[in-house]
Amino acid sequence: MKVSFAISIDPAGPLLGRDDVQRYSDLVKMAEDYGANAIGTYDSAFIGGDAFVRATLIALASSKARVGLRPTNPLTREAQVMASFLASIDSLTNGRAFMD
Repeated sequence: MKVSFAISIDPAGPLLGRDDVQRYSDLVKMAEDYGANAIGTYDSAFIGGDAFVRATLIALASSKARVGLRPTNPLTREAQVMASFLASIDSLTNGRAFMD
């Protein structure tokens, strides 16, 4: 029996800086190497900077896992903006975008 799992990768500090990007990308690659089939990040404007930026970094660093926000809040996210984000991530990942 194969076990599948998803993981959320979040920044260590309040914002991702240029120096953090490589470490963040390395964590994404490590999660995939350990078998994560979905990798996401939380959707909050209060901590960790912009979730769309983090999800884009995940999309660029990953090659197999689904990519998205987990969770997001439909009350604070404009539907049209979220749809555009998902379409962009889906395009970057060749169809691996998701939303929880």
